[in-house]
Amino acid sequence: ASGRGYLTGDTVERLVVAAAAVHARGGLELVVIRGEDGKSRTRAVTTGRELDNGRIEILSGLSEGEQALLGIHGPVPDGSPVEVAQ
Repeated sequence: ASGRGYLTGDTVERLVVAAAAVHARGGLELVVIRGEDGKSRTRAVTTGRELDNGRIEILSGLSEGEQALLGIHGPVPDGSPVEVAQ
């Protein structure tokens, strides 16, 4: 649920995720990812601009290729098993 995007007029690649993947908790913005071990990891992120297509720019806290989880109602405990729905 993460990927690269291009903003009109920009020549810089941006990391973007679905805005629904970002959870606000206690003044923090959090994204839950699926780690390489198949378990959840919660990351604090800094967001940038909201885009028209339901995505939001991630300025820091995530790396390209990390899989942000969607369809959850908030952060889950780190280390929880994560299954990928097809």
